[in-house]
Amino acid sequence: MAAEMTAQVEAIKLLLSQFHESERANPALLREHQLRQIGVLAAHAYERSTFWRARLDGASCHPIGAPNEWFHRLPILSRNELKSAGNTALATPVPKSHGSIGYVKTSGATGTPLQIAKTDLDQMFWMAITLRESVWHKRDLRGKLGAIRVGAESARYSNWGAATAGYTTGPGVTFDARRDIDAQIEWLQTEQLNILLTHASNLRALAQRSLDLGFRLPQLREARSFSECLAPDTRDLVRKAWGVPLTDMYTANEVGYVALQCPVSGLYHIQSEDVLVEVIDDSGKHCAPGETGHVVVTSLHNFAMPFIRYALGDHAVVGGTCPCGRTLPTLERILGRTRNMLQLPDGGKCWPGFPMNTLVDLDAIQELKMIQHSLKDIEVELVLARPLTSAEEERLIDAVRIRLLHPFPVRLTSVAAIHRGNSYKREDFECRMI
Repeated sequence: MAAEMTAQVEAIKLLLSQFHESERANPALLREHQLRQIGVLAAHAYERSTFWRARLDGASCHPIGAPNEWFHRLPILSRNELKSAGNTALATPVPKSHGSIGYVKTSGATGTPLQIAKTDLDQMFWMAITLRESVWHKRDLRGKLGAIRVGAESARYSNWGAATAGYTTGPGVTFDARRDIDAQIEWLQTEQLNILLTHASNLRALAQRSLDLGFRLPQLREARSFSECLAPDTRDLVRKAWGVPLTDMYTANEVGYVALQCPVSGLYHIQSEDVLVEVIDDSGKHCAPGETGHVVVTSLHNFAMPFIRYALGDHAVVGGTCPCGRTLPTLERILGRTRNMLQLPDGGKCWPGFPMNTLVDLDAIQELKMIQHSLKDIEVELVLARPLTSAEEERLIDAVRIRLLHPFPVRLTSVAAIHRGNSYKREDFECRMI
């Protein structure tokens, strides 16, 4: 076991060294590497998976040809298609060098649960990118790291986990994000963390509750968010509550890391060594910087369950050249799940903005979620410290209507907690229209 751990540590360090070169390489060379790897992946999938053989043949995308000739003819793959394929989507056995295969289950954030097969090699890239993120942000690994995750046990660890096995780190502690916010606040007060990692919506709720209580975290140096789209106001809330910066990352259960926040510009650098990302508009055209489109990904190293031109279900805004000097492509902003766009009466769609300036002034509101049931029914679920007055209710409803770009009927519902269901991702806005 010790020999295996040493080999893993050395492999991660080697990948990190290679990343240091590739993140500033000529983008055309990196793209060439991606396409070459896709060719190897597609050939393996064609040989080992009946689903992928039929899919590639059906689009006249035989992997013997150069990927740049056939890649963009391959239809975009939906989660429902992959789930329906079942075990036929598995491309096993994998090459011996890829190690063993493990399975994880997604919670169905897009409404469709999925079991995903991953290899040791795939996980190795995940660990190397985890370490890269700390290197980019010059993080002091000797600090105390606390993670509040959905389903996490209350536990203590002597280090930060497998990704940092080759380094000396401080202790790590975990707590369940399904516990109520005041219980989490009490835990934070006890643990006195240096770094806090949690879901984006949970982080915003913690920061807002801390402001309400006048609660500070004097030892905290950084807040980190993952798993969900970061609401635009969250950085300011975290800075106001605790006086620390917020570092975000874009991840997906299917492919691991998609993009990391740049420490210089705040743009999100796509992790192109492990994933090819396309941002495509409704007509199938690739978006230019500043344009918004569907996020489509190809995982480059998961040979057990290939994800080739797979639609994550998110929208994102394409970024431009980053001033940091890294040549990895960028995303300006991740907007959220396509299925949770607001439906407007004229047939249009948009992502609703939250009336956070109003909410900050309403100290009774601890947490909020908007749900569109129909074109005539917008429900706002509220976790309240006290009942709202009639004037406060009207003020909130007016603010919601302004952000929704239409005078929808709005009803307020007081709840004990905002329910996440089985999903690790909680959207601040959810469209339940059939």
